[in-house]
Amino acid sequence: MSNESTSESLFGYTPSYRVFDNELSRIESEELRNAAVAVLDGLPQDWFRAAASKTGMHHPEQARLPGGLVRHTKMSCRILESLFRLFPGEIPKDETRVGVLLHHVLGATTAKLGTLVS
Repeated sequence: MSNESTSESLFGYTPSYRVFDNELSRIESEELRNAAVAVLDGLPQDWFRAAASKTGMHHPEQARLPGGLVRHTKMSCRILESLFRLFPGEIPKDETRVGVLLHHVLGATTAKLGTLVS
């Protein structure tokens, strides 16, 4: 069994930026969307399998499980869309969407930062 098949059976998706297609499609600016895709596409597959937190201090239980970074990021994006509805016109949408999508990229990949920026 290949790693890809194993990861699909464990997480229900192939670890790649495509798991965020729905969230990326909401970014109207092509330039910002392409930048977000470039960053997400440069992440190692381990990022998509990682938990968002080991201690649970700042994240709910489902974010502490394998694949938790993806679950946490998708949930954060859903919450953000609710905030847009509560505060219409008050929050810059595209910039904030990109920020939420990428808010765990640096912390989760610090050890591999050289491979992300080279």
